[in-house]
Amino acid sequence: KIPSFLTKIKKFCFIDCRNLKIVEVPNNSKLQKIGKKAFKCTAIKKFTIPSHLTKIGDYAFSECSFLKTIEIQANSELQIIGKEAFSFTFIESFSIPLNVTQVGESAFYSCKNLHIIEFNENSSMSSIDQTIFTGCKKKVLIMISSNLSII
Repeated sequence: KIPSFLTKIKKFCFIDCRNLKIVEVPNNSKLQKIGKKAFKCTAIKKFTIPSHLTKIGDYAFSECSFLKTIEIQANSELQIIGKEAFSFTFIESFSIPLNVTQVGESAFYSCKNLHIIEFNENSSMSSIDQTIFTGCKKKVLIMISSNLSII
């Protein structure tokens, strides 16, 4: 369980902890940043993005081959999803919160089960990197906001 007072998970913190299966994030979490490769190559199955999290670092959840579910708390303050943050995971759907302004290149690279990406209808994002879904095996349904003008 991540203590509620923790504000940052540093880069490489749990990398290759292959026995790490459960990460509990309390509802009152003050977590703001997850560093580069923080959970890379772990066995977590589900992760809840707490409301105060603003940045998910590059490769943060990359190669988490059991990761299927990402839950995002209401009123999410998430702004940045790093490069290949969820690459080689088995997530099936992902909702991009309202405040996200940047989704890194290949953020969902080779997510073989991904089939739905939903952008908040009031999202201020105006473009999506062309490599965001590279290597995805299924057809991905993208629900976009009216502000998105470049894909």
